Amino acid sequence: MKKTRIGFLFAFLLMAVHFISCSLFTDQKITDYLYDKSQKIQIAEARFSTPSQTDKEGVISISSENECVVTYLVNNPNGLALHATVTNAADGNSAIAALANPYTATVSDDNNYVFVTLTEEMLRRMDMGNDVSPVVSLAADSYTGEIPAFTEKIRANSKPPAVTGACVMLDTSYALTATSSHDSSNGKYVLCFNLPDELFDSGGIHGDVKKVYATGLSSVYSKGIALNINAAANTWNTTDLPSNHSALYGANTYLSPVTVTFVPGKHPVYLLTQVQAYYGDSQNFTITLEDEKGLQSNAVVAVNSTKLKAVTTNITNETQLASGKYQIALVDALGNKTDYYTVTMAAPVKTNKPLETVSGASVLYSLYTGSVTYTLLTTGSGNEGCSFNLPAGSYKITAHAQKDGYVDSDETSWENLLKAMMPIRLSLATNVGDGNREVLS
Repeated sequence: MKKTRIGFLFAFLLMAVHFISCSLFTDQKITDYLYDKSQKIQIAEARFSTPSQTDKEGVISISSENECVVTYLVNNPNGLALHATVTNAADGNSAIAALANPYTATVSDDNNYVFVTLTEEMLRRMDMGNDVSPVVSLAADSYTGEIPAFTEKIRANSKPPAVTGACVMLDTSYALTATSSHDSSNGKYVLCFNLPDELFDSGGIHGDVKKVYATGLSSVYSKGIALNINAAANTWNTTDLPSNHSALYGANTYLSPVTVTFVPGKHPVYLLTQVQAYYGDSQNFTITLEDEKGLQSNAVVAVNSTKLKAVTTNITNETQLASGKYQIALVDALGNKTDYYTVTMAAPVKTNKPLETVSGASVLYSLYTGSVTYTLLTTGSGNEGCSFNLPAGSYKITAHAQKDGYVDSDETSWENLLKAMMPIRLSLATNVGDGNREVLS
């Protein structure tokens, strides 16, 4: 009984110390304290309209592929009229000095949300890990309390593009004949892929991509290899990421008769693995690109991966000129003039193995303006397909399909689209929840 009473007294003393430390009994009654907490106006959380990632420093990163609307949920128990003042950590940065309205802010009619829109142009100019954190300050009609300003650190940083065309070939100079200890082998696997051309664009948003990792090779590659890209010279670390192969390099015959051959682009890489190629293998390789802030993209390919068929589009052969270019009239089905042509693209549902079907492939596209020389306007992607609107002008579109575990489709391009007149403004829309966006051409 004595121990119980002592325990009760000790617990009571701890509670008293806690309440006194909170100044509830010295400055404020407990009922007043609870009332104040229930009436306090404050921002509870932030949500993002576009997918976000967390970098290696724990900071939220948003892509510059589209504008981003940050929705701030406000705890406003009495529904008082709110007034928001928004500044940004990027204010004063020379990269966005020329933009009239790099971001905007509105309060919802029910006074429960503040919407801050970071424009695509602002995000693109601040990409590669720069701080674009909004700082939201609130005031409310008839509210005498202090509303603390709210900010959550956000960086503009698009994840690296994935390597393209990844597949597994053979180096037959390492072929083995069957012995009592092992079966015959046609050689060692060669992991092949193209470094994305965007990494070599000196004015682009991926100049911060610094490392490549590859699984299934030596531990050196699993720890990361420096790319050492020199965009001006169009070079990279070909010592560790060689751009050529041996004379006995050849197709992976274990896929016969449905063979896959690597299609080198401007920046091909051939990595000789130490893995002997045996019939019936299911070896997988993952190639990862990483930027300075730790954002990553992955491409997964297997030794027995089949190749995706090409992207299909509503740009038909009837629009193709003798030169191989395409010209599309801006008219509807009734022959009436229209302001734009809607390009639609669909991911393949087949591979180069005739009876094999596939779902969930993504379409990756690049859109350029020009006729002889082209300037990149934007890149984008869509799960299983995408669409965008093109007003009159001269364009080039390139697109390919990609899915982990499969070899990328061949790249398809369409040039000199809608060559009627130069556009004033380009409006894009995708069907993957990205929202609408505008890009100055």
